[in-house]
Amino acid sequence: MFKNYFKLAYRSLLRKKVFSIINITGLVVGLVSGFLILEYVVFEYSFDSFHENKSDIYRVINDRYEGDQLIQHGTITYSGVGPGLKEDFPEVVSNTRVAPIFGFAITHEDKIFTKDNGLFVDSTFLEMFSFKLKAGDRKTALSDKFNIILTTELAQKIFEIEEEKTTDLIGKTIAFGRDKTPFKITGIIENLP
Repeated sequence: MFKNYFKLAYRSLLRKKVFSIINITGLVVGLVSGFLILEYVVFEYSFDSFHENKSDIYRVINDRYEGDQLIQHGTITYSGVGPGLKEDFPEVVSNTRVAPIFGFAITHEDKIFTKDNGLFVDSTFLEMFSFKLKAGDRKTALSDKFNIILTTELAQKIFEIEEEKTTDLIGKTIAFGRDKTPFKITGIIENLP
């Protein structure tokens, strides 16, 4: 029975070539578009969904105008915005500031490792976000401005050790940046998703 359906469909495709090409092209474009939209939606809804308080975490967006013209729209805000919001609005329970850094060097025992990106964060960062800490204390890991938390992957690369031994790095020092500022390792987090 199915054999007859396929024969009929095949003959119809051969007889009406232009019509068939238009239909097949439309079907392919529709399916590909549907899959791309589905992929985008799944990605957007799965991003950072592991944070415990994800429904209570908000990101501040800044619109800067000159006269009536919008000249900047984005997440770049001034350092006083977070503490100011907490002070002015009782609904704000906590805040943390995050500043991305790009293209920096980490030095350990005369070996220099370059990293494409990283983050400077406030001491409240681990209170707001639920990144899994493999070693170190969540409350004190970022208590000093010269403390650093490494991902397991970066710790393995710098110290050339197995993943299981990355937890032994707490208290060790690495040099950061061109001026080789010493930073104390106070935490190891799992690799970021």
